[in-house]
Amino acid sequence: MKKSILILIIVIAIIVVFAIYVIRKNKNAVFVHGTVNDSTIDDKPNYVPTPTPKPTPTAVANDAWPLKRGSKGDRVKLLQIYVGVTPDGVFGPGTEAATKTAFGKTIIDKNDLSAVIVPLEKMPASPQRSTNAQGNFFPLNTTATGYFVRLFQLAAKISVDGKFGNQSATAATNLFGSASVTKPQLQALVSNRFFDTTFPLPSAAEGSSFGFLNKLF
Repeated sequence: MKKSILILIIVIAIIVVFAIYVIRKNKNAVFVHGTVNDSTIDDKPNYVPTPTPKPTPTAVANDAWPLKRGSKGDRVKLLQIYVGVTPDGVFGPGTEAATKTAFGKTIIDKNDLSAVIVPLEKMPASPQRSTNAQGNFFPLNTTATGYFVRLFQLAAKISVDGKFGNQSATAATNLFGSASVTKPQLQALVSNRFFDTTFPLPSAAEGSSFGFLNKLF
């Protein structure tokens, strides 16, 4: 009887020792010295890298020179007034076709436009010429209509309708001290507004003196 009990105890001890061995072996398969075994880890990173932002392209002014298909702004309106299309400020297919007819090309630089606008002598083919009640181009006054009036209205930043009405007279008074506009006054205003010059605007007293042209050209 004692011998049987002893054998049973030995068997149980063997089983316990074997169980402890198996448990420790399984632990070592996952952990080595308290750290996760490299063999159980996927070598891919467990984070999503932040994408590098793309550089933002430098913005270009809509009506920067040269003017071409897609340009927008008041310089485009100036070109449109010259070539005889609705001055909506968008260089679209209609403006492109009219520009091709007027200039023989569809990309217009600063010199191209200033050469035909600032002298106020090379008249566009399509728009109505500005005249006053006396049949003269200048001065622009409440009887004037047409192309030169449109140029003044655009340069003065008022509604463009080609008729020198009360709004135009008020703008002229604010700019020149008189409710009318002479040729040198319009030349200086247009040149400063659209072609980056800084000519002093002639007053009403000196605005009729064409000696001012010498400062422009």
